Amino acid sequence: MRGASATQDVLDEYPEQKVKVFSVWLPILRSDQGPPGRSALGRLSDDRASHYWDPDKLVAARLARDARSPQPVQECCVRSGTLWDIAAVYPPGVLWTDRLPVAIVFDGPVVGKKGAIRSGLMRFQ
Repeated sequence: MRGASATQDVLDEYPEQKVKVFSVWLPILRSDQGPPGRSALGRLSDDRASHYWDPDKLVAARLARDARSPQPVQECCVRSGTLWDIAAVYPPGVLWTDRLPVAIVFDGPVVGKKGAIRSGLMRFQ
């Protein structure tokens, strides 16, 4: 949940920035028994953010499978073979096809990557 709050902090700094945030929640911790509740969702309440519950961890698997150069290699955030708590920033206009595009930021934990997220957003202002 700290990652959601960190993402909201960055969005608050750029209220006019055209950006779309996909917040994908998945069961990693024992407490992750179902979709996030109101309290968790309230940590990232910006209108530019959409939330998704991914109980089968399909998005995490796709992010890991499609990672490639020149995308940065993440330095953390694999638990029981599942990629999680990752911030991925993509340039505007990229197409998501049968293979995800190359991210310009791809690392975590999100709470520790606020500077990288800011830098990624600033590249496209």
